[in-house]
Amino acid sequence: TELLLQMLGMDTQAKVTRIKAEEFMELFNKVHKLNLPQIIKVFKIKESVAELVLPTILLYEQLLALVPTKEIIITADRFIDGIQLLHIGPKTDKEYAAELEKEQLSLIHNIGEHYNYDVKHAKQVERLALAMFDKLSKSHGMDGHCRTLVQATALLHDIGKYISMRSHSLYTYKLIMSTDILGFSDDDKKIVALASYYHANQLFENKAGSPEMEKELTPLVAKIAALVRLADAMDRSYQQKIKVCKVSVKDGTMMIEAKSKVDLTLEEWTFAGKAIFFEEVYGLKAILERVSE
Repeated sequence: TELLLQMLGMDTQAKVTRIKAEEFMELFNKVHKLNLPQIIKVFKIKESVAELVLPTILLYEQLLALVPTKEIIITADRFIDGIQLLHIGPKTDKEYAAELEKEQLSLIHNIGEHYNYDVKHAKQVERLALAMFDKLSKSHGMDGHCRTLVQATALLHDIGKYISMRSHSLYTYKLIMSTDILGFSDDDKKIVALASYYHANQLFENKAGSPEMEKELTPLVAKIAALVRLADAMDRSYQQKIKVCKVSVKDGTMMIEAKSKVDLTLEEWTFAGKAIFFEEVYGLKAILERVSE
């Protein structure tokens, strides 16, 4: 980018530079007709960087062809500035951390929308999973980033139904693994994909075609999958029957008091079956109890 500014005779140290699309295309048409020695002579640039000229302007030209824009805006921010902001900003600035999390969740919802997810069910599973997470996180070594991974798993756990109802958990895994998620590392994405798969499958079962589990990711995948599995069971009817729930942990039991005006027999029955895996992971017996509103 600095090279582009130099070739246009612009200030390479300016904080913000605007290049009109017509100005750039004039440069592009000019450079396109020159060979390497001519580029070095005409633009007075070093031979060591001259080979970057054509790939650089070709990239910009392709971007302009894709996006109907009138100008290119270049800032003085460097790649390293972005890396510092990403890794240091959330730890030192709570408002920035909250804004980054908001952007991540917005993107996750957009991914869900792309695959026609049931938004009401996804948000209900997210709400219920977080209610349990917030009660268990401190004692089980899970931080704020883990909370975001729980949210992502809850919101995307069913997107594979866009492709196949019968094998939706496997396709959910594949869709998440093939999608870029802002602010998520490769391991983060793999954890969300695996937890989404195992919310509906037995951990470590040797089923043909099941995704490979990395040993170091297993504990967190199991913790997230167990939460989403229970939360999904609590909305088994896809009718968001539970309006409010209170989670408490005492004497080796996690008690969930669910306020609802309607019958929860289906949810209670499904919850009881899913609670076995939760007990294996957290060492706590899980009980769902309906409380009238």
